[in-house]
Amino acid sequence: MWLGRTRMLARGGAKRLYRAVVGPAVDLDPVRAWRATADPDLPLLRVLHVGDCGIRRMETSHDPKAPIGFPATAADRLLEHGVGMEFFHYFAINYDALPRIDRLERISKLSGDPDVILVQLGGTYGRRVIVPDVPRVMQLRYDISRRAGRLVFAWYKLLRPVVRVLGHHNAEYPGPEKLEQHLNALQQRWPEAQVVLLVSFPRSAIYPTAVPIMARVEQDARDVGERCGVTVLEFADVLGTDRRLRCVAGYNLNGRGSDLVGEKLAGWLLEHSAARGLGESSAAVTR
Repeated sequence: MWLGRTRMLARGGAKRLYRAVVGPAVDLDPVRAWRATADPDLPLLRVLHVGDCGIRRMETSHDPKAPIGFPATAADRLLEHGVGMEFFHYFAINYDALPRIDRLERISKLSGDPDVILVQLGGTYGRRVIVPDVPRVMQLRYDISRRAGRLVFAWYKLLRPVVRVLGHHNAEYPGPEKLEQHLNALQQRWPEAQVVLLVSFPRSAIYPTAVPIMARVEQDARDVGERCGVTVLEFADVLGTDRRLRCVAGYNLNGRGSDLVGEKLAGWLLEHSAARGLGESSAAVTR
């Protein structure tokens, strides 16, 4: 009993010391907490997002609790044109993690069937790492990076040559079969919804071994989108490989990059809304 209490006190002391060093824990996920711009006095566009952390705005380092990115910009632009947005995000880091349709239906917080379904993933296949992505290691990485703030940019200049030599690709690209199956399943379940496949953002910093991998991922996405008959949107034209638009890792977008993608997505959503007749006269029908 005495040994058990000693261990418990030691663990508690270690946790307090850890938090004193890296800062407080981040419990609230701002993406989950975001309520978009739905308004009972406006026509409503229900948007379902299935994908990875490319949805988040990351100013310094990669952070799974970073705030919502380009969807917020798109929602604000739609609101300026008199269209409200309802939004739900399902996290899937790679093709193997794509959900079954019945699970999407069960956990979705949308008030009805989605009007637009955004599918956005594939960027993880270009990552090169040294240590494995186990939960404890990832948590330590995120906590230290939050504490370091913009100092991570200097740290990455030292880290990248090491990763180039000692690193490996943590996720092997399996091909697009599961992505194609998922797109077809979404269209079968929600035939009235517009399914949109977002091609992975181009990286501003990429390791040589990742270049052919991401070229294949991106081309496969285009080909699958065409075969499935879904809309394919790309953002290389607005992002390029400008490091000023991304976090230190070179993939996830910061505020400036998120705004550029959000503006382009909003343009497409407004065209889609107009085609569906979303306006004051159709507001009651769209709820």
